[in-house]
Amino acid sequence: MKNELIHQIQNLDPNLKPEEIFSVILPEITKINLFEVIENYQFLKFHTFLYELGKIPHGIGLGVAFMAQVNISGRILKLGSEKGHSLSSSLLKDVLNGKTSVSLGVSESGWKGRLSNIKSELKKEDDKFYLSGSKGFLTNGLNSGYYIIIARYEDSFVPVLVSSDSGDIQKTPFSMDFAKEATHCRLEFNNLPISKENILPLNYSEYGESMRFSELLSLSYIGLGYLEFLLHKYQGSYDNFEGFEFQKKLDWFLNFLHSVSQKKERDVNVDLEDDFPYGLEILVKEWKSLIRNLDFNEFLGENPDFKMFQFGEETTKIYYLKKLRNLRAKNES
Repeated sequence: MKNELIHQIQNLDPNLKPEEIFSVILPEITKINLFEVIENYQFLKFHTFLYELGKIPHGIGLGVAFMAQVNISGRILKLGSEKGHSLSSSLLKDVLNGKTSVSLGVSESGWKGRLSNIKSELKKEDDKFYLSGSKGFLTNGLNSGYYIIIARYEDSFVPVLVSSDSGDIQKTPFSMDFAKEATHCRLEFNNLPISKENILPLNYSEYGESMRFSELLSLSYIGLGYLEFLLHKYQGSYDNFEGFEFQKKLDWFLNFLHSVSQKKERDVNVDLEDDFPYGLEILVKEWKSLIRNLDFNEFLGENPDFKMFQFGEETTKIYYLKKLRNLRAKNES
């Protein structure tokens, strides 16, 4: 069934805009039960599919859209459902059935990858709740039925479910110049009335880092598939022996990623920090060295999705610095 979906993606109507593709493919997801990984934790199957997506047109953007739905939004809905939160349970069912998508909003202007800098706030006044603030980067945000807004509330950061139909939200769609199939938007909201039933009984700060490591694991699979695609596409543009050695490294890293996925299958709450970084950054740098005889700007023009794997996201940089500090402390002890 997954091969059929790959075939469908490869043979999409060429007149479709990249931003329309996720909505077209979403109903087909139910036929291969792709999002069931949110509940059954079969990450190896899910990640193997992402790896194959990395090798085909539109696969990078769709892979990013799928991984955000599983590792972030889906995970929050699953956690809320386990806490008995009825709207989370209802939305999770719709996500699993391909009826809707849900987009998470954490980052905002000036946050610099740290929850402590978040200014979006949920306030309680006379037993009523109001949400104010903004979010700057919601993946799958263009067509989502609901947004999960992370807001400061008292001494925690709570996920708040907000319908995309709410007329009191200002939504600004925007596109990256790569992976356009994963749509994005910005949101602004001021004193937006919030029902108590829309507030999840969770503190995002307890789960956010774990979700980000899971997301980066998924991205590594997509990137690995993409590098294998590029290796074959540009055969003849690099030294054959170097290409052979690069393929061996791709194979080794794929096996490593499989081992991390299997670890996560055994315990969905496992701390993946010890396995991070997953090695994609090294392979991307080595690939650029491999094609040193090509004009790199021309290469990017032909392969804009390559920018996805050079995209320096603030939170990821924080994790790298934290890892370096831990390694230095370990070596000094």
